[in-house]
Amino acid sequence: MPACLLGLMLRNTVTIQRSKRLLLTTGLICEPLRDIPQRVNVMRMWMIDPKLLCRQHLLGEHGEIHKHLPSFRKRHSVSGRFSPVVQIQLNALKERHDELAQEMLRRGMNHKSPLANIPNLKETYPQYYDLNVDTHVSIRDLCQRCPKCRKRIENEKPCS
Repeated sequence: MPACLLGLMLRNTVTIQRSKRLLLTTGLICEPLRDIPQRVNVMRMWMIDPKLLCRQHLLGEHGEIHKHLPSFRKRHSVSGRFSPVVQIQLNALKERHDELAQEMLRRGMNHKSPLANIPNLKETYPQYYDLNVDTHVSIRDLCQRCPKCRKRIENEKPCS
């Protein structure tokens, strides 16, 4: 199987790493798969009312904010999160975290991880700082991806 086709078939990072080792050690391919990314580091902020998110998406977005904060401190590139659709909203990181934490508490979940030491994102990423997530795209994507979110959203407003 050509490496480029294999690269299209492999989706998550763990599978990619294991498959590369397996294929290299079994001799099915004779060179490293250069076109497969070594690590996929993705963050998405939905920016819709947290009450509309299912448990998984609520905890996921909250966790991603915490997970990516060190990357923001280290000034890692975020350019891939703004095209073709804005997927993170740097100007609302703290406020969004607090909204998600409040919803977690409202649902009876624990929240013991305040967001501390937020770098000056306006200075670090001036070209992206004022870009906003399109909540209509977020709602459409969630309705297509997640039956639980879809049900919560449809209780408020129909998905299109």
